[in-house]
Amino acid sequence: MTSRVECNRLKGIMTEKKITQERLANGIGISENSLARKINGHRDFWYWEVVIITRLLGYHNIIEVFPELYKQAISQVPQVPQVTAGRAG
Repeated sequence: MTSRVECNRLKGIMTEKKITQERLANGIGISENSLARKINGHRDFWYWEVVIITRLLGYHNIIEVFPELYKQAISQVPQVPQVTAGRAG
């Protein structure tokens, strides 16, 4: 089970650029209500939505707009033991 994340950076960018939830929702083809639920952490974003929002806002890297989602994703990656190179033969 994953915990949902509130997207505070996205909210800040929208305020800074004076972009309404209605305008952004229309830009990615979802309802304003659906976008609001996702921004406030009540629903998960689809990956394609994150990519399109990032591009619509003029950014190139998802982490610039969604650092909270990135941090959550990284925290859920299991630790992989390091493999050391041994001698062959």
